[in-house]
Amino acid sequence: MRMAGRDVRHTLDPPRANATTDDALRDLIMSEDRVIITKDRGFRASHVLRGRPKRLVFVTTGNIRNAQLVPLFVRNLALIEEAFGKGDYVEFGLDGLRAQG
Repeated sequence: MRMAGRDVRHTLDPPRANATTDDALRDLIMSEDRVIITKDRGFRASHVLRGRPKRLVFVTTGNIRNAQLVPLFVRNLALIEEAFGKGDYVEFGLDGLRAQG
């Protein structure tokens, strides 16, 4: 994402890195008005039930290597960004994407 020119943060960026709690990550995402990209069903549930985080890309590719996932994501980045014009939730998988919200 950074190589595509996007302003992003990784879970390793906060001071506690991967030890940062999900609640602390949600607070950070909300305070910086960011979109979260995740495979974590807990973030999906929190988005659906409480609107936290406000915008979410839920990745449904299953367990594929990052070497496969990253190029797939980059190829579809414009479509993903466009989908946020239709809603605040984008589901992204090997079979395409859908937006709702």
